Amino acid sequence: MAKKVTGESPNEFFTQAAWAAMWNPESDYYLPNVIKDGISKEGIKADPMGNLMLDNVPATGSFQLMKSDNLISWLPVKSGYVGIRFANVIISDMHNVTNGGLTYKDETDSKGTIKAVIGVPDITVSGSYTLVATGLAECALDSAAILPMPFKDRMAGSGELVGTDEYLEEARGQRTKLWQTKNGGLLMDKFYDHNEVYNYSFQNNKGLKNSWVQPANQHFMGTTYQASKDPNVPVNGNVYMDGENGATNYNTNAFNQKLAVAYAAFGYGKNPPEKCNITKEQFNAAGQAALQFEGFVAETGNTSKNTVPMTVNQVYGTIEGVSPEKMLAMKKRTPRNYDEFMDSLSADEKRYLVAIGNVDKNLEVKDGEDANATLMTGSFMVRINAGDLTMDAGLTFTAMPDLKATANVTSFKSNVKIASVDITDQDSWLGLQSIGSAVINAYNNSGQIASLMEDKINKELGSDDVKKYIGNWLNNTLQKVFGAFQSSRK
Repeated sequence: MAKKVTGESPNEFFTQAAWAAMWNPESDYYLPNVIKDGISKEGIKADPMGNLMLDNVPATGSFQLMKSDNLISWLPVKSGYVGIRFANVIISDMHNVTNGGLTYKDETDSKGTIKAVIGVPDITVSGSYTLVATGLAECALDSAAILPMPFKDRMAGSGELVGTDEYLEEARGQRTKLWQTKNGGLLMDKFYDHNEVYNYSFQNNKGLKNSWVQPANQHFMGTTYQASKDPNVPVNGNVYMDGENGATNYNTNAFNQKLAVAYAAFGYGKNPPEKCNITKEQFNAAGQAALQFEGFVAETGNTSKNTVPMTVNQVYGTIEGVSPEKMLAMKKRTPRNYDEFMDSLSADEKRYLVAIGNVDKNLEVKDGEDANATLMTGSFMVRINAGDLTMDAGLTFTAMPDLKATANVTSFKSNVKIASVDITDQDSWLGLQSIGSAVINAYNNSGQIASLMEDKINKELGSDDVKKYIGNWLNNTLQKVFGAFQSSRK
């Protein structure tokens, strides 16, 4: 557009002017007002942003809050677990955004880049919850905490003793990293969509429990932990030596765990337990989801018998390289029910399922148990620590006489931290208000649930819809400012 002058270029000057207009309460382009009320004036048009709907946390199922042997005598489910299920979770008050500043850099006379920050200190996240007596654990990832597994394991190649809690905490950290990528987020959403099925299977299926507590599986938890800490160490490059059974490689163990999960889900889909409120369709969908990514693993050269070492970064790269079209095509080739699953198994795979005791008779719900019984309902509100949205964009400038600027948003990320969650009780089963304070304390002490809620909030705030809304309004404002300057030159 023009060459640099002293201090800042004209491109930077007008870009900063456009950004300032977005934060000037006297301007038609004042972003908080546009988000709240929209605008339709003199050729300027934008709809209000409205509330943002979070996928339910999770879409189905409940999280364990607490377990107490003192509860067993009067809870309708005799496991002693109390869980919480969230619904109707929305983000509102987005009009409270604030200006965190914009940094501009010239690339050429016709191109530039910006990094802009939008503060989100006073947004509101709220929804409803149901408190349930349940046999479920917090999530399938955390089921290890209630399974009979030794608490310590020596990391491969290290003298350090690491506990199961450390393994799970690292797994949760990797979960957050996955959620920040496009395909990783889809995979994590899929996992939590089927959370209740996986929980139920871990709690009730003997073969799945036996598979989880195998020494080889515990060993590979340690090697995976080590690989997550060192980008040069392959995730799947280790072997477990068993004096009785010989060597088991990482891939064989991973495929075996997948088999056990799919078998349990499909088995319940074939013979749904009478006192379980999970449907046949939900069980089958979870079994299919457990197998769906297998084809993409095979494309890396990795199978249950063949190992191509891959680091954590290579694994992430593989995940991001999978297109939605390939995901859909793979789903169509994945077994949909118990009979199709059994027909797809090799002789070795069937032998493994037999070896861990996974036979049809073990697919029975415990006598007298119901999957969930409602204890209390109410609402909740999340209090947010000051957070922000960070936007990177490339700008293209067109010179006179058709003077204009166009922004292409290349990155849009949210970084919001939860301060606390306020839970109120509205209606309870048999007047159980007396446990309300215990439940609230249990929730506040459960960092894992808050972490998942935080991940979901950041995913929604950084979504394509929000990015498009902010990006479009930036372009409208750029058009106005650059257009006004062009008109003044005529």
